[in-house]
Amino acid sequence: MKAVQKLGYKLTLIKGYEFSKIDLFSKYIDHFFSKNKYAAGAIRFIAKLHLNQLYGYFGRKQDLIETINVLNKDLNLYTCCRIVKTIIKINDKISTILMHCNLNHEIVNELNNKLE
Repeated sequence: MKAVQKLGYKLTLIKGYEFSKIDLFSKYIDHFFSKNKYAAGAIRFIAKLHLNQLYGYFGRKQDLIETINVLNKDLNLYTCCRIVKTIIKINDKISTILMHCNLNHEIVNELNNKLE
């Protein structure tokens, strides 16, 4: 944030979280890393899965996309209150919508109230 402020951008803090520093996963990682390093066969495979799943859980993309099929006449119901990524026309009656599904509904409601 300091880098962009130097470029003239003005930042406004909307919401924040303060986390305490804690060494949460070191023992877990050390345990399964040593199993993965020195074991063979099924034990090594299971240890590798535990390490990969931990990384996968915390390394996953937070922007989730939802796919739904809707009637074309109902498209406005979705585009007015959701962030739509893509609309794919299937035929004259139905379209597929790809939209963001992990919205902060409090912020969406606040924005909608300001628009009214």
